[in-house]
Amino acid sequence: MAFYANQLTKPIFPNHYYDLAVYNNSFPNLDFYYLVNRRKPMDLVDFAIPGHTEIRWQVVHNETVETFSHQILKKATLNLVANPVHPLRPGTEIAFQEADVIFSDNTKFLAPIGQVYLAIIHAPSGLPLRWSSAGSSTGNTGYTVLQANHKVEISAFSYHFQDQLADNLRIMLDDTPARLPFTLNQGDSFKLGYQFDFPDKNNPLAANYYRIDGKLNVQTVDGVRSTVLTDMHYQPYFQEVDIKQLRLAREKT
Repeated sequence: MAFYANQLTKPIFPNHYYDLAVYNNSFPNLDFYYLVNRRKPMDLVDFAIPGHTEIRWQVVHNETVETFSHQILKKATLNLVANPVHPLRPGTEIAFQEADVIFSDNTKFLAPIGQVYLAIIHAPSGLPLRWSSAGSSTGNTGYTVLQANHKVEISAFSYHFQDQLADNLRIMLDDTPARLPFTLNQGDSFKLGYQFDFPDKNNPLAANYYRIDGKLNVQTVDGVRSTVLTDMHYQPYFQEVDIKQLRLAREKT
């Protein structure tokens, strides 16, 4: 009885909170994680968003991330392809919280997957800042070094899910708490860093996946305004108890 009590009735997805820019209909690959029963492993083979036929979702790869007592955590890499007949215009946003999914054993259902925003934008040219270097670590920290092409003012930094994350995502400028606005002369550089931190291990946000394009608001001395994007991402580390809680939470919805 204990074995059957720990089995999934169908695969489940942790929450994914993604907010990404799509340049000129050139979509990035997206990773979605899901749990399947260990004694009945299966792969995600199809993924579609209800009401959105302007893009196709192709599952190009499945892999095992981690094996637990009763479940396997897997990752599906999806390639998004825009419909060439009906290209998406800059300013369009695709937002969804559920996906129609099909697995290799022909299991089909509408799966809650979190909140995903894809903003279609025109690739800018001549940005006032250029990316110098970037990096990230397994501690869910990362940074981007940017250099000014002209004298500019950095007026604000914002990102989706800011209210939700609150103090669990810290933003640093040159390794100190961010203070805005500030001015850069031509050739000046700065390091924009981030750190996801969930000191309360029972915080349900710690079980989410995040992939966010942070937005720097920049203005030149000529008054030209633009937005420069930086990547921030977080991947949870699951233990047995986390998998059990995730399964119980999903079964209640």
